[in-house]
Amino acid sequence: MTRDSGSDVVVVGGGIIGCAIAYYLARMGAGVTIVEQGEIGCESTGASAGMLVPLTEAHCPGPFLDLALASLRMFPELANSLAEESGIDVGYRPTGSLRLALNEDEERALRRSLGWQGLTGLALHWLSGTEVMDLEPQLTVRVSAAILTEGEHQVEPRRLIQGLGVAIRRMGVALHSRVTVRGFHTRDDWVRGVITSDGDVSCRYLVLAAGAWSGRLSRRLGVNLPVRPVRGQMISMSCHDPAINHLVFGVGGYLLPKADGTVWTGATMEDVGFRSRTTKKGVAWLRRLSGTLVPPLKSGQIVGEWAGLRPGTPDGLPVLGSVPGWANVSVATGHFRSGVLLAPVTGMLMAEQVLQGRCDQLEPFSISRFGK
Repeated sequence: MTRDSGSDVVVVGGGIIGCAIAYYLARMGAGVTIVEQGEIGCESTGASAGMLVPLTEAHCPGPFLDLALASLRMFPELANSLAEESGIDVGYRPTGSLRLALNEDEERALRRSLGWQGLTGLALHWLSGTEVMDLEPQLTVRVSAAILTEGEHQVEPRRLIQGLGVAIRRMGVALHSRVTVRGFHTRDDWVRGVITSDGDVSCRYLVLAAGAWSGRLSRRLGVNLPVRPVRGQMISMSCHDPAINHLVFGVGGYLLPKADGTVWTGATMEDVGFRSRTTKKGVAWLRRLSGTLVPPLKSGQIVGEWAGLRPGTPDGLPVLGSVPGWANVSVATGHFRSGVLLAPVTGMLMAEQVLQGRCDQLEPFSISRFGK
């Protein structure tokens, strides 16, 4: 980065959210610079499973569910566009999902959710235990019922961030990796530039999209952004025969079949600060979960293990939109387990808010809901 290089918009954070915002800003004609402390997508994006499952992440009707469904609908077009713009297949796969019940209490909970979820427009099917076993014979015989959702899918998050990275570079976005933000140049209620370990970059607008690190950065502007890191551990396992074909949820976790034949299992939720390494206890729990849901995986081999830090908020919802007290600062963080799912809609709506000054769809996720 050359000192005092400038841009219309500086996005701090090069994960899936920051890159999606830059992508839609660039498509709308803005000049954009991304500043990332590591490599793009190296934190929670690279550690995520890539599930596109709004009905699993939303616990009731409301603005979050509406946002998640809108983003889900954007993925087919985004996948096609990125294939053309970057030459990268992002691994969009319409696998569908199964949410399992292993006992009467879980079955009653599934039936309660079926009512409001049936109003979303997604194709839902109630399956008996026998029907589940016919569909996925490798699952545990303890399954008493399940909901099959045809419209919940997955992507490969590492390919998605790679595709976005190539596309935004070709659109002229300046992407600076391994650069630390040390502060901001301000005047009155305006941020005039970003002070980094590799020089200064001026800006007309600033977007904080640094995931779990957004809270630390916001304090440099005198803003209390309640975002904390929540560690999630995952494993991948090999199996001689195809274990499952659908995304499977149950017993507090999930299993994902991947195109390479492995099955990914996740994920723990741990408040351990910024420690992003796996643990023997976490990996052992994930292995037990794999074998509980798919008994053949008890003899499967763990071929990979990793962890990431999700950006969590007190109410579990993202923080999106302008920052009170600053005329040209917005924030996009706190997506917790739904960063990949919400990336397209977040990128589009944040780009509209930055360039047009307001976006009503972001109001339910305003930082102002936390008070002063």
